[in-house]
Amino acid sequence: MSCKIKYLLLAAGFALAIRPAAAQTAPSHHFATSQIACSNYFSPQRYRHVARLIGARGGMQVSLFTSGDVLYLNHAGDFHRGDSVRLMRVASVGQEAEQFPGQFGILSHMGAFFQIVGRAKILRVNRRGIALARMTFSCQPAQVGDFALAWRANPGPIRPRLTRAAWLAPVRGRAQLVAMGRDMAGILGANDEIYLTGGAAAGARIGQVWTLFRRRNSPSNWQFKTESEGMTQSSTHPEPGLNVGALRAIPEPADVLGSAVIIRVEPLSATAIILASRGPILAGDDAVPAAR
Repeated sequence: MSCKIKYLLLAAGFALAIRPAAAQTAPSHHFATSQIACSNYFSPQRYRHVARLIGARGGMQVSLFTSGDVLYLNHAGDFHRGDSVRLMRVASVGQEAEQFPGQFGILSHMGAFFQIVGRAKILRVNRRGIALARMTFSCQPAQVGDFALAWRANPGPIRPRLTRAAWLAPVRGRAQLVAMGRDMAGILGANDEIYLTGGAAAGARIGQVWTLFRRRNSPSNWQFKTESEGMTQSSTHPEPGLNVGALRAIPEPADVLGSAVIIRVEPLSATAIILASRGPILAGDDAVPAAR
C-alpha cells in the first residue's frame, strides 16, 4: 500500500473520530409492538353492555390467565368465530398517596383509567351468547371481570429521530401536566409511559413531541417549595439585603428535563412515551408541545 493511500485512510479515520457528537443522530425506528399495543390511557368513555370474562377452561382453581389460555366470555352475541377482541379493565388510581397536591382530582377529570390486558380470538359463540376465546397476546394476566371490545389496532408513531437535546430551547404556550406515570412510578425516565392532561382539547396529536420541564411553581416541586418558603418565613435573621418577595416576582426560566412523543390521544388526556431525559421526571412536571 502506498504512503499516499495510507495517509488518506488515516486522515479519514481522524476526521470521523473528531466529528462532534452533536452532529450525530440516532436512527429512526418503530416502537416495540407491545409498547404501543399495551399502552394504557385515561378516557371519559363508559362501557356498560359489554362482554366480560367469566372464567377459563380448566381454570376453576386459577384466577389469572395468560397467552394460550381458553377463556369464557358472556354477553358475546355480537362477536363471531375468528373475531379478535381487546381485553381491558378499569383500574383504580386512588389506592396510594398523592404524588402532588390535587393529583387525584386532576386524574378524575381526565376520566377512567383503562388498562390493556391483551388480545383474544373468538373460537365459537353459542346461542346464549357465551363465547369461547383463546388469549393470543398478553400485556398482563387477565382475570374474571375484565371486559372485551372489538379489536382495533392502535396506530403508533415512528420514534422521532433524536438529535442533540435542546435543553436551552424556549418553553412557550400553555403548559399541561405529567399527571401520572405508568404504575404510579415515582421517578420516570427514558422509555417510560406517562399520561398528560389536556389531550385533544390541548391540541395533542399522535406523533407530536412534547417538552417536559419544571419550574419553581410546578406541582412536582410542591414539597421543596413548601419547605423552602416555610424556612424563609420562619427565619428571624434573614440574609442581609435578601428581598424574598422581589425574587419570587422574577420570571423563572424553565428547567428542561426531557422530551416525550404522543402515542395516544383522548379528549382530555394523552398517553406519551419519554424519548430522552437528563434527570428524574416526576408526576406534576409541566409539558408543552416542543418548539419547531
